[in-house]
Amino acid sequence: MPNFQKMYFIAAGAIADALDEMDKLNVGTAKERLREALYHAEEVYISQGEDGPDDSPESLEK
Repeated sequence: MPNFQKMYFIAAGAIADALDEMDKLNVGTAKERLREALYHAEEVYISQGEDGPDDSPESLEK
C-alpha cells in the first residue's frame, strides 16, 4: 500500500517552500520546488503502490 503520509509531507513541505519563494517573487524557484516534490511523491507512489491488491485493474472494476 502506498505511503500516503509520506507523500503528504513531501507535498506540504514543497507547498510551504514554494509559498516562501513566491513571497520573495522567486516564481521560477517556487515552480521548481513543486515540480521536484511532484516527481518525488510520484516515485514514492510508484515504488510502493504495486504491492496492494486494491491497485489492480480487476478491483477497480468492482
